Amino acid sequence: MIKTAKISLAALLTVLFAFSANAVEIRVGVSAGFAQLEASGQETLKDSSNVTKATEQANAIIPSIFAELTADNGLGLGYDMIAGSADLTGSTKTRNLQRHDDTGTNKANAEVDGVTTLYLIKMFENGLYVKAGLSSADVNTKETLGSGSTYKNISVDGKHFGIGMERVSDGGLFLRAGLEHTDFDTLNLTGSQSGASSTSFNKIKADIDMTAAKLSVGKRF
Repeated sequence: MIKTAKISLAALLTVLFAFSANAVEIRVGVSAGFAQLEASGQETLKDSSNVTKATEQANAIIPSIFAELTADNGLGLGYDMIAGSADLTGSTKTRNLQRHDDTGTNKANAEVDGVTTLYLIKMFENGLYVKAGLSSADVNTKETLGSGSTYKNISVDGKHFGIGMERVSDGGLFLRAGLEHTDFDTLNLTGSQSGASSTSFNKIKADIDMTAAKLSVGKRF
């Protein structure tokens, strides 16, 4: 994914340089998104290799700020930064375990934080816009496991797509309503405590998606 991200970023920058001389507008704004996060994955326990699968959904109101540089043909390059975080499980999950390979009370939770997106946007004369880009986020684990094992925080990349409508006033103020989706890469986590052998660890594999209905207000300069 790192190689793909670098290639895509280079392509975005090439587009920016291609139309920067003809750029006529800078747009800045703020957004409020009603986001649904879905995490589906599995945990493989050390030693026994028992697999537990689960899918969790959580909702959150997520604010963000954005800035765009656009050309007179409606093509633009933008950057969006989400302020705040959202729990993946909505609440802490607790399990009481009494097995030979994992005993005690396990409390698991995680949050998505620091979501940023670099994107291309195309505006049409009727107010329709479409956007596509690359997102990155931090996944912070917040677990308390009876075994004493912990999982490290991790950063993930993802593909971002959006569509919506924009209305602009004579003074340059604009209002947008849109639907956006981010498909993050599969994340893999390994527990810190080994089992009966030095190569046996708890492991988590998960996929995270985020879909948001967004309302934005901003100003054209």
